[in-house]
Parts: sequence; C-alpha cells; structure tokens
Amino acid sequence: MIAATGWSLGDAALIPYLLFVVCWLSSAIGLFFGKRLAWWGSLLCAGVVLVNSLELAWLAWKLDQSKEELSAGAGFTHLSAFLGLSVSLAAILTLMHLRKEMAGKWK
Repeated sequence: MIAATGWSLGDAALIPYLLFVVCWLSSAIGLFFGKRLAWWGSLLCAGVVLVNSLELAWLAWKLDQSKEELSAGAGFTHLSAFLGLSVSLAAILTLMHLRKEMAGKWK
C-alpha cells in the first residue's frame, strides 16, 4: 500500500512526528482559549522535545568521543540539540509561569 502511493518506509516513519506537531499545535490553540487540558498537552509536548534534545546531545557527545571521522552534519547535530534544549526549557518555564497566572481562570 505504501509503495502504491509513492511513499517509502522512511516517509512512513515520519507519521508519529507529524502527529506530535499537530498535537502541539492544537494544544497551543487551546491555550489561547484558556483550556486546562491544552496546558497539559503543551507541557507534555515540551517534555518530549526536551527528552529528544537530550538524546540528540548525548548522541553528538558520543560521536565526538569516538574520534572517528565526523561527517559534515556533526555541527548541525550540536546546533539542533542546543536549539531543542533552549526552546523546550523556555516553553516549560513559561508554562509553569502561565499556570500560576491562570490559576482561577481555567475553563
């Protein structure tokens, strides 16, 4: 079925990531309307990004430790890990602040 549509197995592996993005986007829209469930969804998604960024940082560190010839993408791996960590930590801290601010206003 996948071959008939022109998709490869690599493309099918991206489906969980697409679902993750849709979940985070819907949570962000729900936060705009002050929904408590959206806050939990956003916190969960930010935590997933944090864990994935930590895994990417560990992978980049292990590649550096192996002393093998690094590919041209090694710097991109470090940059992606740093940006993921920065964005996820900022999102988590902002959500914690928002929870205190919106304590009596949740719908």
